[in-house]
Amino acid sequence: MIHLENIVKTFPGKEQNIHAVRDVTLDIEEGEIYGIVGYSGAGKSTLVRCINFLETPDSGTVAVKGFGAYSVQGKKILRKAEGSDNYVTAKTGDLQELRRDMGMIFQHFNLLDRSTIFENVAYPLKHTGLSKEEIKDRVVELLELVNLTDKINAYPSELSGGQKQRVAIARALANKPLILLSDEATSALDPDATESILNLLKDLNKRLGLTIVLITHEMAVVKTICDKVAVMEDGRVVEEGKVYDVFSNPQQEITKKFVSTTIGMGNVEKLLLKEASPIKPGEDGVLIKCIYDKDCVGEAVISETSRKYNVNINIVLANVEMIQDSPLGGLVVIVQGDDDQIDKAIGHLRACRVEVEVIEDGRMARIHHA
Repeated sequence: MIHLENIVKTFPGKEQNIHAVRDVTLDIEEGEIYGIVGYSGAGKSTLVRCINFLETPDSGTVAVKGFGAYSVQGKKILRKAEGSDNYVTAKTGDLQELRRDMGMIFQHFNLLDRSTIFENVAYPLKHTGLSKEEIKDRVVELLELVNLTDKINAYPSELSGGQKQRVAIARALANKPLILLSDEATSALDPDATESILNLLKDLNKRLGLTIVLITHEMAVVKTICDKVAVMEDGRVVEEGKVYDVFSNPQQEITKKFVSTTIGMGNVEKLLLKEASPIKPGEDGVLIKCIYDKDCVGEAVISETSRKYNVNINIVLANVEMIQDSPLGGLVVIVQGDDDQIDKAIGHLRACRVEVEVIEDGRMARIHHA
């Protein structure tokens, strides 16, 4: 549906250029909810604006199903000619069509304060050739879609944040786009409103077959509705994959940070940093973190390992998440016993498809003292 290849975008700075996006290549499939996550300044918002050319890349190719491929070369936007591999200079109308038929919603709604909800939603339909009656019917249809028909004559100032975002979504869907770009659309909302908007986006994705590209700095948002995720840092995509795979086995340090704060296992690291931490493995124990994927959640791996290797396993923290309708379990445990049996127990857990990370090996203190 969307193919980004070698996208580069820089902005001029006082002392040196700011490299917002660095050589990013992504493929987003039709009908996916694709999350792009990163901290502030990672380049995610700039990247998504390059998809509809609200920001023109310095170089790279943007290909969108139904709209052709666009390449930026020497500050010129070129469009691949139909039936040919040759590129020609893109016309202004080409980019206008691309933007019009690709809906976009923002963190702060961008509604017209002095216009009614009807007028806000109708705004994109002004110059489409539709009659007043057809526009009215379409606006009513859109407000029904986002459950706001009773607010048709209200003004934005009369609405809550969640309701304003629903209006913004209705407006973004006015021209029946196949793609919806969401730039931090839930960041200004309270938790209840965020949940409501995410449920709405998920419903629209299924009902309309929308492809949604969702920019966020919150991994919890990704976990809730996304199919795939790309993690950005310093303008680059450092990790990408199916949401479940990224959560169950994050590879990069930044991804591990995002995941740990979302699945409830990050508390251990915080406790360990305290001088008087209650989580200590002792000189005959090892503190480990275990992540269970959907293939082994529910199995009696811990009790079986404890019996088989005659080790004590003390559960410090436990958590189970549902991600993409599949369970992902996490445990932090202290394993105590004979040294060789502890090592065998940890090896057995890994053999049982449990991801094991040794957080602290108390036996090292004993060896050091000896």
